[in-house]
Amino acid sequence: MRLNQFVLPIAIGLALSACSEKDPVVQTQADSQPIALSASIDEGSQTSTRVTSGTIEEGTYYLSFANQNNPDELKSVQTLFENSIGYPWVYEEASGEGGNPQSYALNWNNVTTQGKSATFYLDNVNTETTSPTITLGEEYKASEYDAEANEKNDIVWDVVENVPYNTENISFTLTHRMSRVRVEIGYEGVEPPADPTYTVTLSGIKTTPADFNRTTGTVTPDDNSTDTITLLEEGVLTDEGYTPSWILPPQQVADNPELIVVVHEGNETTTYKGVLPDWMFPNSGDGKNEFVGEPVNLEFEAGKLLTIRVLLVEEVGKREILFLPAVVENWENIGELGQIISRQLGIYDADDWEEVVDAYNKNSSESNATLKRFGTYSGGKWTIYVFDYIGDADDTFTRFKNNNALNLNLSGYTVFGKTASNITDLFDEYTSSEDEETQTPTEGQEEQS
Repeated sequence: MRLNQFVLPIAIGLALSACSEKDPVVQTQADSQPIALSASIDEGSQTSTRVTSGTIEEGTYYLSFANQNNPDELKSVQTLFENSIGYPWVYEEASGEGGNPQSYALNWNNVTTQGKSATFYLDNVNTETTSPTITLGEEYKASEYDAEANEKNDIVWDVVENVPYNTENISFTLTHRMSRVRVEIGYEGVEPPADPTYTVTLSGIKTTPADFNRTTGTVTPDDNSTDTITLLEEGVLTDEGYTPSWILPPQQVADNPELIVVVHEGNETTTYKGVLPDWMFPNSGDGKNEFVGEPVNLEFEAGKLLTIRVLLVEEVGKREILFLPAVVENWENIGELGQIISRQLGIYDADDWEEVVDAYNKNSSESNATLKRFGTYSGGKWTIYVFDYIGDADDTFTRFKNNNALNLNLSGYTVFGKTASNITDLFDEYTSSEDEETQTPTEGQEEQS
């Protein structure tokens, strides 16, 4: 007997009993408890798509469970939510000549035998399959967020395991399985154009998902779909400086994807380019610059909105993109890359070291423009990372003033022969007479940069 998917709430199913004699539908109900669902969308996902965060009141979803006769196969039942309750409804084709199709609410006898538990999966991928893996393809290709255009592009999913037999209500908390990205653009050290438009592109991104696994909730990108997406084409940013956001398959960032920002002002255009950084940093969630833990590979994560934050900076003889900490729920992405300079926000060589130490020792306040090019400030402290081996043990170098206002992370590298175990040797009490003239300004004092 074949179990098909059919959008059919209970009221509609009862009405079908009055269909024509040629194609009657028999309403049946087993003795075991009928199954009803409740579901909500995880509000922490920050993905405001057609599936709104909060309790699901209406909509069509798919409930899947293991086939009793073949545990390696799934059975999927289309489920209609009405008034916050989901009713899985079974439609069975007629069996044999003269047989009647049947329509009934899914009950526990359809799922497993008495006394046993079952595992249920719920998603909104509109397809019938007995395989856990569903091919997605072009219909789910990356696209700008739009309530209508992303009717299929947005995938939500959850699993509830070991549900006791005859449980009446099964509750799901669905999470978004695609990722979202946008760019926030600002200026540093230059006057923003008066009335600009922008073209913003990301190249080297896998734009199309290959498949979705109904039992794990995993969306796998198509490795052959690497392409360029245009987040904004000669358009304006939001008041907060954002491009439109795009929905795309989750993926590790690889092969140096490039961000290109073209600023249009009248008949003039200015192009800024930068390769996305390799790393992102965990974020406490309390602020954009409050990092916890160690850096991890930059990634477009399932269920998360990645905001790539950049500053367009004009300097003598070059144009540069500064990648600031990106916002992705509890994650941060740091980097400073550009047409000329291609690196993360941090210290890479002895020249960088001397520039940072000199700037910090003269003025360690949040307003120090030089330090903003190398680190981030939060909670009264600067966080600065080292991303390469610097100097030798016998080299002469300047030490940081040890005023407990710096979090220096060597990232496993050796700096002038010092490692994390003796990092205090990179600090020095600043006791010279000049120190009194260059202390961190207190509130109300004039700050140096």
